[in-house]
Amino acid sequence: MLTNNSIQLNNILIDSLISVETQSIQYSEQLIHCCQKKVDFHQICLSNRRKSDIQKQANEIVELFENTIFQIEDSYKKYPLIRYQRCLSFGYAELCNDILLAIRIMNQSSFPDEFIYNKILTLNSDFLSYKSIYLITNLENQNVIKVSSNFHEKIKDNIQNIMEIVPKGIQEHHQEMVQQFIKTGKSNFFQKATQTIYQDNLIIKPMILMNDVIIQDNSFHAISIGTLLDEEQIILIINDKSKVSSFSQGFLDQISLEFKDSPQILGVDIELIIPQFTNISQISQPQYIEIKLPNFCLLQTQQVFNGKESHKQSHPFIHKDIWQDISRLNTFISLCIIEKSAYNYYKIRFSYIKCINKTIIFPNSMRTQQKLSINCFEEVEEQVNIAVPYDQIDQECNFGQKQDMLNTVRYEQTLTLIKYDDTKTDGNKKIVQSTQKYEENSIDRDMNQIAKSSTFNNGKIKQNYEMKFYQKYSLFEKIRHKNNLVQTEKMLIVVLTLHQLLFFLQILLTFIDCINLLNFNLNELELLKIKYDLFQPVETFIVTRYTIINYNNQFAAKQLTKPQLDFYLKFPNSNLNLGFDDVYQNQEAILNKLELQSFLSEVYEIYIYVKTDIGELYNITMRQALSILINYQYTFKAAYVYDGRTVTDSPYIFYSYRNLLTLYNSFDLLNKNLYSQAILRISDDFEKELFLFYPFLIQFILIFGIELYYDLKNNKILGKFVYLILYSHSVLILQEIRKLTCYIDYYINNPEKLFKYKFNIEEKEKELQDTQQLNQEIIQQKKQLIIRKSYFKKWHIITLLLQLFFIITFGIIKLNLTSTYLTKYEKTCQFTLEISHLGTNIPTIYAMREVLYYRWRYPFYKEKELSEILQQIQDCLEQVHNVTNDISQLRINDYLLSDSFGQYLQELYQTSLCELLPGDLKERSEQLCQTTLGGSLRKGLYSALVYIYTSIQNEMQINYFLNKTENTVNELEGVFMVSQIIKQINSKMWLDIVNQTEYLQQNISIISFIYIIVVIINLIAIFILINNKLQRQYYLSKRYLYLVPQAILFGNDQFERLAKGLLQMN
Repeated sequence: MLTNNSIQLNNILIDSLISVETQSIQYSEQLIHCCQKKVDFHQICLSNRRKSDIQKQANEIVELFENTIFQIEDSYKKYPLIRYQRCLSFGYAELCNDILLAIRIMNQSSFPDEFIYNKILTLNSDFLSYKSIYLITNLENQNVIKVSSNFHEKIKDNIQNIMEIVPKGIQEHHQEMVQQFIKTGKSNFFQKATQTIYQDNLIIKPMILMNDVIIQDNSFHAISIGTLLDEEQIILIINDKSKVSSFSQGFLDQISLEFKDSPQILGVDIELIIPQFTNISQISQPQYIEIKLPNFCLLQTQQVFNGKESHKQSHPFIHKDIWQDISRLNTFISLCIIEKSAYNYYKIRFSYIKCINKTIIFPNSMRTQQKLSINCFEEVEEQVNIAVPYDQIDQECNFGQKQDMLNTVRYEQTLTLIKYDDTKTDGNKKIVQSTQKYEENSIDRDMNQIAKSSTFNNGKIKQNYEMKFYQKYSLFEKIRHKNNLVQTEKMLIVVLTLHQLLFFLQILLTFIDCINLLNFNLNELELLKIKYDLFQPVETFIVTRYTIINYNNQFAAKQLTKPQLDFYLKFPNSNLNLGFDDVYQNQEAILNKLELQSFLSEVYEIYIYVKTDIGELYNITMRQALSILINYQYTFKAAYVYDGRTVTDSPYIFYSYRNLLTLYNSFDLLNKNLYSQAILRISDDFEKELFLFYPFLIQFILIFGIELYYDLKNNKILGKFVYLILYSHSVLILQEIRKLTCYIDYYINNPEKLFKYKFNIEEKEKELQDTQQLNQEIIQQKKQLIIRKSYFKKWHIITLLLQLFFIITFGIIKLNLTSTYLTKYEKTCQFTLEISHLGTNIPTIYAMREVLYYRWRYPFYKEKELSEILQQIQDCLEQVHNVTNDISQLRINDYLLSDSFGQYLQELYQTSLCELLPGDLKERSEQLCQTTLGGSLRKGLYSALVYIYTSIQNEMQINYFLNKTENTVNELEGVFMVSQIIKQINSKMWLDIVNQTEYLQQNISIISFIYIIVVIINLIAIFILINNKLQRQYYLSKRYLYLVPQAILFGNDQFERLAKGLLQMN
């Protein structure tokens, strides 16, 4: 049975064979299709179409020619067959007008077409490679599916079933043989070459056959590969009923029977032709036999004599009396082999058939036996019984004569057999040597040798024929060796690349500038909180201190009991650490700020404690002053925590209060300067952004103009190649159409003729010479060609405009983002300053109010300082009033703040602050929060701020804080709570600003990254797509000469000068 491995192996071989056959047909059809396309193009040129339409059609046709020839060249490199060589020469000479390449390809050595069968299948030497065919049939019903391209040339019949070429006498058993093969997988022809015969009309012919099984479309098919033999063989087929069923032409020739009369022996019993056939058919070795056949010349005369009646009976009935009349039979002698099949039919192969007597008649009763030893069929000695009848009357007298005659015949026959065997052996040896030579010299090596011959051997050609148009043919050499990118195309690529690089530079500069701007502005916003970072905890600590002092004074005045004192001191005592901790934490943010180093190095007049209410004035830097303040703040706090009382006459008390206004005013001035610088820098940043936008915009527009210039110039050059096509006169175009149409009709009538196309330079030049006179007449009559010149291509301009628009959009988007950001940043600076002031002003108002109420404790405060303190309170109140109104009318989208922060502010304005206190402060103030500041904290921040502003304003109107009209309880605690709420607002707002800035940075980064990716894609498109397209277009434009009629291409000197001038200009 068949194995999977054997099927897979042979499928590869068979697929290769079928591929070569299929490609041959495809290439033939493609070349004719190219001819038709060329005809259609010439008709378009005659119809006066637009230049753009002609150029588009020309590009398509040139690409079609190139692809078709490339495919044929690729196949020719693998298998350099004559059929491929002729296809290439046709493509070069008739399609591409390249005469030199056609000459070169025809000068190359190629193998016969049938070499492919030996090369692919690697069969033994008996499977001859010439005149080979194949056909694929269905293994079940024997219907023909596909035949080789040369099948109908070798076998004329258009067969539908393989049974039609199986010899009669065998075909009756063929289906049974196939079924047996399917069951057992055994056959004499399976995967090995075996000599056999096939039926062609009424004649059987020899062939070498090999069968295999392939799988296609999920079904088993049989492929039969046969090699038709030229040698004439003498073969007779006897069916299973012992009747003559078919014969070879050699058999008819040997018995001198014409083909038209051959049906006379069909159906004749073999015993009539070969006496005692039943006995001698048992011998399978070569043997001499005697053959009885009628004299067909006499028979034909008798048939003519009988006239019409001879057509009324079949030949066996006509012969019936002839076969019985020995006088009318001729005697032949032959050496043959009788092959008996398992299906009871016979194949008789004769070495020769020779008539030994046409007149002498021998009686049937006399027979003589002789033994012959012959040297034939590999020198096997055979004992052959020859039955020779003799007449009894002439037996004695004629025996010696017959013996001499027979010996003479045997000698001649023996020499003939020896010669036949020697000829066959020599032929086989030659075939083996030829096959080995083909196998040793591989096709790839041959193609490498062919490829080395890259120059045209002009001397060799001129030895045989002196070409008259060689210089004109060389025009295509210049086309092939010309660079595929002209100077204008190179400049266009350079300008396009420069445009993208400049755009990349703009993206990079704007991205870096934008990131730096955002980071710098974020740092400036942080600097606007510098006063808040220092004085909010300081003033809050002072408020806490006065809370403790007020309760102690009330206890001393016996206005509070001891339990009440302990209850009221519990909350302020728990807050002592908060002020100091905040100052300590903010120390690094204040003292180590690089932007504040100039401010911190400035010298200020600071008073240092000497004795009670007296201090000494020192000129020290702000950094030293702050360090002293922070150190004293710790001592200040420790006095309350550990001693439980205040010491009014102390260095830290003196330093904190004596220098408070100096420090406060200096930081207030610093905040104002920072804000002014931030506002001024916004306009500078906007001008800088415009500086980055407009110069780049102008440059982009200028480069766009340069791109248009070089694109126009390039299109102008390419357009001139189109004008070369249109240079042809209609008469010459019609002549070219007629020539191509002849090839098309020639192929349609006989598809095989295209493979036999052979290029001949003499005939080609004779054809060109015939058109020279016509060219001269056309040149004299030709008028100036007027064509509307339009070198702009819409899609080129649209592409460049889209590119410019895309580049400009980046600048517009970036400018819009930056201007929007700067607008929001300006308002955010103001709002940040207001919130930071609010966080400082609330504790400052109450701390300085207490200073004014207890001014008698600070004799170092003169009237001037007290006026400044009162003015400070008034300024703080005004700021509180302003920020209260601003928050109530806040539009969050106008700031660098998120909607979530806006919702948080709305919640503070409308929700009880007692629920929003940070950390454990909410638990410690649970009882106090509901009543402090008149219960305003329960109604939200807005109510608390209004209450603070109103209450302080009312107190100031009474006596400007000269005397306290009543002792306050649970008031400063509320101030502390509001201060902590504002501290929380500052922290969340700063975090939100940072997040929004980072979000904006991410957006800018994403936009810049997208545009950079687009720039990279554009650069790749320029170097790969546009550059290749320009190269390809110039490559195709140069080959528009493929489409120029040969008559004007090689016969018009003016056209030649135009073409060469165009190539030189580029």
